Amino acid sequence: MARRPRRGTENDRLRVVDAFGYLGSPEGIRWVAGFWFAIVFIEALDHAPIPLGGLAAFLLQFVTWFVLYRVASEVLLDAAADTPGLTRSTFEGADGLALRHVGLWLLGTLVVVALILRFGTVGALLGAAALALILPAATILLTLGRQLLMALWPPAWLRLAHRLGPRDYALLCGVLVAIGAIYAAVSSLALSIQPDGWLAPIAQFTIWSTGVLAWFHLAGRAVALHRHELNLVEPDDEPEPRPEAFTRDPETLW
Repeated sequence: MARRPRRGTENDRLRVVDAFGYLGSPEGIRWVAGFWFAIVFIEALDHAPIPLGGLAAFLLQFVTWFVLYRVASEVLLDAAADTPGLTRSTFEGADGLALRHVGLWLLGTLVVVALILRFGTVGALLGAAALALILPAATILLTLGRQLLMALWPPAWLRLAHRLGPRDYALLCGVLVAIGAIYAAVSSLALSIQPDGWLAPIAQFTIWSTGVLAWFHLAGRAVALHRHELNLVEPDDEPEPRPEAFTRDPETLW
């Protein structure tokens, strides 16, 4: 008999506090601190009077961004599997997943930049709003399916948003908007204090890496809570019915 989707309770609701809970965990603290030390080292290398320091800093910055999205992908998958009925073995990591995430988010950023150059402030607002609506679905689709083209398919966005439900999907979009707003505010403050120096890049990457880790964990929790709607539950462990006694159908017999 097919399982019925389990009704959500108050403890099964997606909450923003889940993201803060991850950041306050030993794993979250370790990664946030690690990325902070990484960007500090990169900025120190970039401003150091050594040959090819700028080139080395650029290459290390790319590697750091790659590691950030690789870790964020695993955070999403671990959060998605951290629930009864859905084990970590349901998903398999992929070496190119982080690179696809970088490509997806970079593509979204380039679209916003193009809208800003074309329409100014109105373009920035429209682009940011569209990005906040699309990126949650595209990121989850990419992490679960590992296909960038599928993550860029609009009907797939609508299906996933419908399966997550309006409340939880709006929560993911809202948290992403909040991260972007905090990033913009901190960037403006850092640039006003030190227009040309190390403060702004360190503040920007620290805020962004922390926000990305928290948001990916929240997205993973959304996947876990809606595993039935997303068809991610494991097969029933009930024994299969025995073959009929007098059937001639070979498929039924075997």
